[in-house]
Amino acid sequence: MEYIEVTGGNPLRGSIRPAAAKNSVLPLLAATLLCAQPCTLRRVPLLRDVQTSLDLLRAVGSGAAWAGQDLVTQPARQISGRGRAAAARRVQTGAAAH
Repeated sequence: MEYIEVTGGNPLRGSIRPAAAKNSVLPLLAATLLCAQPCTLRRVPLLRDVQTSLDLLRAVGSGAAWAGQDLVTQPARQISGRGRAAAARRVQTGAAAH
């Protein structure tokens, strides 16, 4: 499995252009929780797993809005520990099926 490892004490700047696939979008959506500024993910596929991940982000206090094929996430002011169990189970079940 490919992964992104961030080390060091310098701020990250720049952009990447991943393929518009669920397997690359879901980890990036989770990573937006670590960002203090809005993030724009371009050419995001409109899939049930993506929508479920958005439900989970919203449940913990983050925001997200579609802008055409792009997805703009807003940072959470404070991350809540209250996730939606049903949404989490949908993601878990989907991951087990792959």
